[in-house]
Amino acid sequence: MTKETEKDIIQKILSGQTDAFAELVDRYRDPAFTLCVRICGNREDAADVCQEAFVKAFHSLKNFRGDACFSTWLYRIMYNASVSFLRKKKNNRLVLDEGRLPELPDTETENNWDAEENELKQRLVKECMDELPSLDKSLLTLYYLLEHPVSDIAEITGLSETNAKVRLHRARLKLFEMVTAKMKVQII
Repeated sequence: MTKETEKDIIQKILSGQTDAFAELVDRYRDPAFTLCVRICGNREDAADVCQEAFVKAFHSLKNFRGDACFSTWLYRIMYNASVSFLRKKKNNRLVLDEGRLPELPDTETENNWDAEENELKQRLVKECMDELPSLDKSLLTLYYLLEHPVSDIAEITGLSETNAKVRLHRARLKLFEMVTAKMKVQII
């Protein structure tokens, strides 16, 4: 039995088989929730935002033009809902799942780290990510954790593709510099 395409599922939903939306929810629940957690800062708020965003996506499905992938369109709704939630709460904290942290750029010393140093590195990356502005955290999460190409990230965040590349590059450098500075303090 072959897996139905998103296009087929969307056609079913639009033709009145609304229960078919459950298939889309099943496919995208985990990455959508991950994005919401990263932006909202905790699992409870993220669960609420994610659920509301899925409802909004369901009601807006007739407006999906198919210019982009369905996942990109859905993550844009998730992103906007999360950012709106943050604006309401004025809370810019981002909680990271320690097991899925982005890798830092290669350095000469990275190859020499033992397991204890790796744990320190992960803790420092988490601390530094928590200190980054919300947009920087979102860009790093979308690129490294959810593995979206820059073109999708631009569409999700509403930035131009060039601006998304520049902001992602700057966020990556900022994170690297913050972690490097904290590493020096930890080692000394």
